[in-house]
Amino acid sequence: MDIFITGASGKLGRYLLPLLNPEHHYCILARQPVTFDYELNSTKYLICDLKEIKDKKDEITDYDVFLWLASKVSYESTYKELYEVNVKPLEDLLEIKRDIRIIYVSSISVYGFHSENITEETELKPETEYGKSKKAAEDVVKQFRSYTILRPAIMIGRNYSEGFKEVYNLLKKNFYFYMGSKHSRIPFVHPKDVARAIVYSLENPSLTVNQHYNVSQAAPTQEEIISLVCREKNLHLPRYTLPAWLVKLLFGKKKRHLIDQLSKTRIVSSEKLIKTGFIFEKTWEEGAKEILSQFD
Repeated sequence: MDIFITGASGKLGRYLLPLLNPEHHYCILARQPVTFDYELNSTKYLICDLKEIKDKKDEITDYDVFLWLASKVSYESTYKELYEVNVKPLEDLLEIKRDIRIIYVSSISVYGFHSENITEETELKPETEYGKSKKAAEDVVKQFRSYTILRPAIMIGRNYSEGFKEVYNLLKKNFYFYMGSKHSRIPFVHPKDVARAIVYSLENPSLTVNQHYNVSQAAPTQEEIISLVCREKNLHLPRYTLPAWLVKLLFGKKKRHLIDQLSKTRIVSSEKLIKTGFIFEKTWEEGAKEILSQFD
């Protein structure tokens, strides 16, 4: 099998590479030469920016399977900026070669924050510019010959410390307040299980072709998350709960998305994926402890 990979040098890509079958042939797109802790046999490198893929037709036409991990994750960028990275390269690929199989890593951000019990049938109502760009990308992906769309929950594990670091720092300063309700539920998944879901989709086309799947292991409460951090780092539990709107006033616009993630309940079902035979191997607690082990 000839497989083209974008985003291999990113955080998720480094979880993925050791899980791939070394008997396949790979081409890894990267903006600059990169070394990996794990090297696959029969691997080529295409050194270019994702935005230049339209100019690399000759280099990519031999590949019939694409693993698309590359994405710009930002809650401060404009839609135009996100479109140029998250959507336009897929549109360019569609023009070059429509007759491919693509496994695309999307996000639960396409659902927005409107639903507590989210299944694959839940209406897509993204509320952030990032979520809107991922939904637009999914619309492009569905035009290829065959596709699998994976929608991971918030990834929690080594090297995925964004947000978690901010919470930890506030707890260290005794300046963390439960946001909205301590019983709000936050959906998590370990990045290794997301990588495993990519490989699972690749190796089980009869189960996963032309399907989209949520990839979420659990949805602990805000109180459970904070309690784990305090136990692991010997910190004091917060004493107060503040309305989310007031926390947003205190911390400003840049923290708005983090506050929404912590204060708004989202329970994301992975029942559809599990019914195909996929088994989650990592818990959110393991991921949280990996992150905390990186902090002072």
